[in-house]
Amino acid sequence: MILKIVRRLRWGLADQALSSLTNFVLGIVVAREVGLTDFGAFGLAFTGYLIVIGVSRAVNGQPVLIRYSGVATAVWRRAAAAVTGTALVIGLAASVLALAIALAGDGAVRAAFLALALVLPGLVVQDAWRFAFFADSRGRDAFLNDLVWAVTQISAFVLAIYLGQGTVFWAVIAWGGAATLAALIGIAQARVLPRPTLARSWTLEHRDLLPSYIGETAAYILSGQLVLYAIGLVAGLAVVGAVRAAQILLGPLNIVVQGLYLVAVPEAVLVLRRSTRRLVELCLAAGLAVGGVSVAWTLLLVFLPESIGEALLGDVWIPVHSILLVMGLAYTAVNLSAGASIGLRALAAAPRTFTAALITSVAGFAGAVVGASLAGLQGTAASFLVTQTFGIGVWWWQFRGGILDHDRAGKGAAGELGGPRLAPAGGTGGIDPTSLDRS
Repeated sequence: MILKIVRRLRWGLADQALSSLTNFVLGIVVAREVGLTDFGAFGLAFTGYLIVIGVSRAVNGQPVLIRYSGVATAVWRRAAAAVTGTALVIGLAASVLALAIALAGDGAVRAAFLALALVLPGLVVQDAWRFAFFADSRGRDAFLNDLVWAVTQISAFVLAIYLGQGTVFWAVIAWGGAATLAALIGIAQARVLPRPTLARSWTLEHRDLLPSYIGETAAYILSGQLVLYAIGLVAGLAVVGAVRAAQILLGPLNIVVQGLYLVAVPEAVLVLRRSTRRLVELCLAAGLAVGGVSVAWTLLLVFLPESIGEALLGDVWIPVHSILLVMGLAYTAVNLSAGASIGLRALAAAPRTFTAALITSVAGFAGAVVGASLAGLQGTAASFLVTQTFGIGVWWWQFRGGILDHDRAGKGAAGELGGPRLAPAGGTGGIDPTSLDRS
């Protein structure tokens, strides 16, 4: 059992490491090439992508991990077709919105969102393949798919720079175009075609989970993505660029957090079948582990020699370094809450997950806007730390409530709490009774 967990965790960590490292390298290259203001426009486009990915993961990623892990091959293939088909529909709809933003904007913002509109469908489908592969315990395939994306996007943008086209537009095209190629390769890996016609049945099947998970995603969009637009309005693109650059430097923490999440939720479901006490122990250990890694990485960045920092970010390094300690501690607070988030998903306590996300996200958004308007970059960073520290208590309080609800209901198996069912409601195939990511 332990050996199997280690193997799954290995691929989860490797895949997330590759994804985070690629975003880190691309962000560094773009920041050096286009300057702070244009990098702010790139950050807004990347934020738009994260919003769409968040919605897709709420609709596709979480249900496929929760309900299609360890099912029969035929059942998984139909689920994979539905997941990627639904992702394609979401990506196409989002492209229309990105195009509208491009037409309404000008300069670097128009260029960034025009490119984003062209590549969003491929980006969303590629991400859906990752979740589908992990649900089928095919972490190696997810890693190989991300490897194709990583090598292609970096090579394409380096070529663009060599040809004198190192602009925001071509940075987004290189990044998203490579994801589109990887999405096509995912079809070959799975030998499954995305089926957009299954989008309706997929959403109907999981209608008991989707309202809370979509609500949770909306809350995260408010505090994690839309907040950058609000900061840009009250403090300017330069502040957005500095915050986004700090997020990129701290991004490798996602290697541990998201890699752990890919395997921790299914394992937590299994642990819950034995006892709630073991679930609590697992979640506490997970939160403390990622919190410790966050502290270590933050200190490494804070004490990074100035010459290395400037080599990485150029002139952007000075404003970014001034907020790294505070931003890193804010990330640590978020990661200390990760154990509670894992536990709530194992309990399938979607309403409690939504409640925690809503409270912390509203507080985070309001705090960031007030901080940015009062004290610019420094105020923004300080607000992140205060609100995320508050969030630790919110998440663990909700987890405690979920445990009490579970014990009162006398439910001893994760399957009774929203886990795999014998017969899905929406027509994507039956669930094997022998038979969970976020970024």
